[in-house]
Amino acid sequence: MYGTVGADVLMGEGGDDYMEGFGGDDTYYVDSLDDVVVEVAGGGVDTVFSTVGFDARFTHVENITLTGDAAADVVANDLNNIIIGNDAANVINGGGGADRMEGLGGDDIYYVDSRDDVVIEVAGGGIDTVFSTVSFDGRFTHVENITLTGAANANAVGNELDNVIRGNGGANILKGLGGDDTYYVDSRDDVVVEVAGGGVDTVFSTVSFDARLTHVENLRAHGGAALNLVGNDLDNIIIGNNAANVIKGGGGADRMEGLGGDDTYYVDSRDDVVVEVAVGGVDTVFSTVSFDARFTHVENVTLQGGAAANIVGNALDNILIGNNAANIFKGGGGGDRMEGRGGNDIYYVDSRDDVVIEVAGGGIDTVFSTVSFDARFTHVENVTLQGSSNANVVANDLSNIIVGNSASNIIIGNGGADYLTGGGGADTFRYNAVSDSSFAHYDRIMDLGADDFIDLRNIDANVNVAGNQSFTQVDELTGEAGQLTLTWLPAAGFTLLSADVDGDGVADMRIVMYGNHEDFDNFLGVGG
Repeated sequence: MYGTVGADVLMGEGGDDYMEGFGGDDTYYVDSLDDVVVEVAGGGVDTVFSTVGFDARFTHVENITLTGDAAADVVANDLNNIIIGNDAANVINGGGGADRMEGLGGDDIYYVDSRDDVVIEVAGGGIDTVFSTVSFDGRFTHVENITLTGAANANAVGNELDNVIRGNGGANILKGLGGDDTYYVDSRDDVVVEVAGGGVDTVFSTVSFDARLTHVENLRAHGGAALNLVGNDLDNIIIGNNAANVIKGGGGADRMEGLGGDDTYYVDSRDDVVVEVAVGGVDTVFSTVSFDARFTHVENVTLQGGAAANIVGNALDNILIGNNAANIFKGGGGGDRMEGRGGNDIYYVDSRDDVVIEVAGGGIDTVFSTVSFDARFTHVENVTLQGSSNANVVANDLSNIIVGNSASNIIIGNGGADYLTGGGGADTFRYNAVSDSSFAHYDRIMDLGADDFIDLRNIDANVNVAGNQSFTQVDELTGEAGQLTLTWLPAAGFTLLSADVDGDGVADMRIVMYGNHEDFDNFLGVGG
């Protein structure tokens, strides 16, 4: 069909039609993908009404309107086109020029390549998406999703709907406004802008992302690269990937989940939650508040700041490090390393593989242990045995307070003026050297019982004779090496053990035993 130089209406009405309008403002009706419309350049303002998809790239048609109910696609040309879809799902590509694209109903897709392009969508007209090579502003249209394409720097502005906004390979500014928005970020130069109270928003990022300056609630690592994710003062949900992530929740009650990899978490609130999968790498928490790792697969916890705080480990082999304040450490199961640094620290030990490390002068520190504990290589002052199993304590050269449990314990105070309490059971207080309870720095046994023992077998009672001699109990020291006396001092309320090992008649070793024990004879290493 051929038109005239005037304004013609050409209707294909079935079949594979060829329609050529020549000049004038022509109107075409297309109903087949095989229909061909031919328009000359400058031949008026021409319009196509089509019940099927239409490609105007090879004809000089300005306007296209889809009719009918079927989903159809439109590709325009380099003119300033007006393209109107139908109520189905349309794909509309404006091509060059300043195009007006209107999708009506359906889940429509638009391709934008000029800042002069205009997209019009009705409220409730499906879930609509714009793919744009230039900056796009969705504030005045009911478009839900915006994807920037290409590599040029471009920006995207959403609206009050729940938007999904994706950046491109350039530096993007992505602004969602209201609604629960989702952002996809792939460059550290990308900027996400969210207003306070503007919905619950989520960023998926293939690069490190810092949310401190935006009102985004949730962050999620996208891809496989190791990333750093920083939250803000909102209650954030931050999820890493299988690489080694650094996750800082910021203020608020944050949920931080690292997935795989050797992850590092920064915690600043007791309401923060760290979630780690089993065998998900060796993970570390740095916390300014108390932290409980029992319900997460975190291996290491370090306290930061100057406030007193506590750490509870889990069944893994934990490394728990305190700060300079007073900390409480509970290692939980596994072979744990607990290091208190400064402050009056308390440790709970439940395995012989646990290690407690304390610096010299780092406060008055206490260990509560359900197993035997050796304090010789750490600067711990006090040890208390718990539970009902036989266990032993070896102290150090500090002035220790040692308390046994209800079972039979061996207690070795070593040097220093120690306070020793056996508790229940048949306990043995063992001395390996005169200096363990010297004349000047003597021990105090607080609860010596009839079933308890004082073991002096490792002390040479007579240093003037080769070998290891036993003590001889006498009524008083007479200047003979190897003598030992027990003297009840009612006014003081204790019995004094005195021992002379060099024969000068002066006690080289003293032990205070509270109560009257002048008839005590459960000695090891003492003769009659």
